[in-house]
Amino acid sequence: LVQSVMSFGMQRTDELVVASVSGTASVGHYAVAGNLATAPTQELIVPMVRALHPIYARLAPQPEMLRDTYLLVVGLTLSLGLPAATGLAIVADDLVPLLLGERWVSAIGIVQWLALAGGFMLIANTSMTMLNAVGREKPVTNLSWLRLGVLVPALIAAGALGETETVALTRCAVALLSIPVFLAVGSRHVGCGWGHMFGVAWRPILAVAAMCVAIELLNDALGASHLIRVIGQVLVGGAVYAAVHWSCWFLSGGGPGPERFVNEAVGSRLRTMLASR
Repeated sequence: LVQSVMSFGMQRTDELVVASVSGTASVGHYAVAGNLATAPTQELIVPMVRALHPIYARLAPQPEMLRDTYLLVVGLTLSLGLPAATGLAIVADDLVPLLLGERWVSAIGIVQWLALAGGFMLIANTSMTMLNAVGREKPVTNLSWLRLGVLVPALIAAGALGETETVALTRCAVALLSIPVFLAVGSRHVGCGWGHMFGVAWRPILAVAAMCVAIELLNDALGASHLIRVIGQVLVGGAVYAAVHWSCWFLSGGGPGPERFVNEAVGSRLRTMLASR
């Protein structure tokens, strides 16, 4: 119950701040931008993470399996959430006027910061799901209090500057800073260190950086059409991300990780489909 109250505060405090400094019209503007910004992570990845609760609960008496599963989930969340959030932030210049119209150009900055914030929050919250499932609700509640206690005064200070985009940027900064804190608490419980985290994080981070560079280099060749630019950015960015990600995994020895999990899952599904025919 306390965690749910904290979650509501995390989701609505920035809107209250925007309402107090800019009025109700700006709240609607901010809310629409926020819904667009968080759609990839909230609708596609969050349900997957929540479904892990019973799996973690069954693995609680098996420390090694719990640790390996936790690292796998962190790796998968990074591999899916980070490119989704970053990619949306990159294409927002064309996606916002394409979906919402040219009158919403002023919301581009808000969408960019809130998209990144959604991805960062998702990564941090992987620890909360695991800890709740294995009966460690108290650390999660304390972390929720801590994050809200940092966010509220930071948002109030940002709102005092009078810029809605600054509020979104502040939310993004707090979400980013929460990642090492939350992952440290989760890692401590399952018995893994920062070396383990680096092992699952460096490939998606490097691949996202390559994706950003590729999209920026491509932009000048895509013309002025928002639709063509968005399609080109998504296709090229996704292809570069996948190529760099899997290349890094293969060149590093192809060990355990989200890449092997995906390969085995896809291979198993294909074998089942072929056998049924």
